[in-house]
Formats: sequence, C-alpha cells, structure tokens
Amino acid sequence: MDRILSREEIAELLSAVQHGTIETVAEIPPPPGDQPVRGLNLVGGRGLGRWRIPNLDLIFEAIGRGYGITLTNRLQRQVAVKYTGNDSLGFAEYLESVSSNAAIGLLDLEPFKSGALLIYSGELSFILLEILLGGAIKKIVPLQRSLTSIETTLLKGLMASLCPDLKKAFDPVEQLHPQLLKVETNPRLVNIVPPEAGILVVTFGVSLEGLSGVMTLVIPHASLEPLRDRLRESTLSVELRNSDEWPNLLAEGVAAMPVEVSAQVAEVVVTVRDILNFQEGDIIDLGCAPNVPLKVLVEGRPKFWATGGTQNGNKAIRIINRMPQRSK
Repeated sequence: MDRILSREEIAELLSAVQHGTIETVAEIPPPPGDQPVRGLNLVGGRGLGRWRIPNLDLIFEAIGRGYGITLTNRLQRQVAVKYTGNDSLGFAEYLESVSSNAAIGLLDLEPFKSGALLIYSGELSFILLEILLGGAIKKIVPLQRSLTSIETTLLKGLMASLCPDLKKAFDPVEQLHPQLLKVETNPRLVNIVPPEAGILVVTFGVSLEGLSGVMTLVIPHASLEPLRDRLRESTLSVELRNSDEWPNLLAEGVAAMPVEVSAQVAEVVVTVRDILNFQEGDIIDLGCAPNVPLKVLVEGRPKFWATGGTQNGNKAIRIINRMPQRSK
C-alpha cells in the first residue's frame, strides 16, 4: 500500500510545482510490443466495389440467355442460365475464394489485352459431368476433390460453347474473338493479370431439372474500361435486346393464350317490345336452312365456316374452311 503524504509534504510539493522546480509533463509510455500491425494496401483493392460501367449488365443478361439455349441444345435438357449480379474485387483476393473442386477455363478475348476466366462451381461441374456420362441427376453431392484430367476434358466442350454467345453479346460494342485455351483446376495456374489488379466477377445461376449451380465470368477492369463510352449510348439497350430469342418467346406466349371460340347459326333483329313479349315455347325464325354452315367466331371475330354435329355425346362442330380476311 502506497504511503499517504502528510499535510507538510503536500504543501512543499505544491510550492515546488508553482516555482517550476518539478517537471509537470508526464512521460509517454512506450507502445506495447505485442500490439498487432495491420498492413495498408495503397495500390489495389481499395474502392473496387464502386467500379461501375453503365449498361454493362445488358451484355451479361444477353450472355445468360444465349448460353442457356446453347446448353439446352447440347445436353438435350431444359437449362436456364440467369445473370445474378457482379462485384469488383482484387484478382488475388478472388482467387483465394475459388473452391478446390471448381473447373476454371482460361479464355482469350482478342482484341482485349488480358484474358478472362470461366469458372464452374463444384456443384455445377458434377451436375454436368453426371449428365454427360448418362447418369441420373435427381440428387448430386459434389465431391470435395479436384477434378481429374478426364473430367476437365469432358467439361471443356461445354465451356468452349460459351464463346459464340460471348461474341454475340459483345458485338454491339466490340468485335470479340473469344477462344477457350485450356481448363485448369489450380487457381495458381491462371494468372491473367497481376495480383493487385481489379477484376469484375460476374455470376450466373444455372438451374436444370431441380438442381442448380453457379457459373462465374471473371473479366479484368482494364479490358472493360475502353468500352465505357460506347456502353453509355442510349441505343445500346435496344440493340442488345434485338435478338432472335425475343420473337420466339413472344410467339410461344401468344400460342399459349386462351381465347373464346363460339359457333353462330344466324343473326336476327328484333325489337325490345318483341323481347318483352317472348313466352315459353315461342319459335324464333332465323331465316336460314337447318343445314346452313355455322359461323365460327374467335374472340367475337368471324374466322371459319363449320358444320354442326355431335361427338361422344357432346355437341361439336367441324371446320370446313377459313373465312377470307378483309384487308385493312
């Protein structure tokens, strides 16, 4: 326990402080030796999340639509590929997040100075492999191991089929000549840019027959930056959406629409007085023979001639021919 100063000692101490004979500035204690040190990267990785180019998402949506059709035709199964978003990261930072069972395709995007990466997640890789090998895909459990050389060879064909869809999507702003160079499983072997360089990580959700996986497209900022001015053009959105898919989707939607169809024997004109005087059992003369062709109306517009009859105990009509349409 510290000794308590007496009244005389306190008076002497105050007098010494007042006359300046005692230094009143406290010594600064040295910093603790075990305090952690945090590094500060002044080159890359800072502010990458705010890197944006207008209308770039339209290109990625076009890539997803086109590649979904391509995979559907290649696998003979309904495949949907949907653009889900993008993020800007440092290249080294992103490679650390790539799983060990992913398939990594190295793309050459001439005339871009840097290449790009096409990455199938482990889930997507094993789903596609199961289909290619003729297995059932009711439930796929991705293995926590790197893909074999045989498995990457099988996936290489599907990855290469993305190149025409990449070219078509970028055509409005840049004449690309995409090419798949190789498929790797080790992220350290796909250094397309320096570790501190910024990249755009574009993700797509891939779903087929109740199962889903993730496809990722990695493109360096340096490759996309020259397209900034061209992507600002107001006509870009119309140009990108002017593809062969939209007429097909519209035709399928129209073909599935329900419409009202009715068969009409004849038309008569009566007065309101006659209608008010109608009684049960009254006969209304339609002014036509019993075997006169019926007029078939679609949404109230005459389209066909038909004859009346029965089928399986129900009233039915048989189409005879189509009515000539009046020119507008």
